[in-house]
Amino acid sequence: MALYILELLANKRDEVNNEIEEMLALKAFEASCEEEEITPEEKENIARGEAEVKAGLGVKAEDVWKELGI
Repeated sequence: MALYILELLANKRDEVNNEIEEMLALKAFEASCEEEEITPEEKENIARGEAEVKAGLGVKAEDVWKELGI
């Protein structure tokens, strides 16, 4: 990663510098995120949801919002 950043910096192009800034901002955000334990029930729900998506089943955004109380 460090080598990639140095290579991009050596090019000194505006779009490259923007790319570096975005990448660093993303990495900083990821580093600031706390990890949270997932319960077995949550893992099961995630697996079920992934299976539904892979099967081509859709979910209406309104239904999700309603379920989450949004």
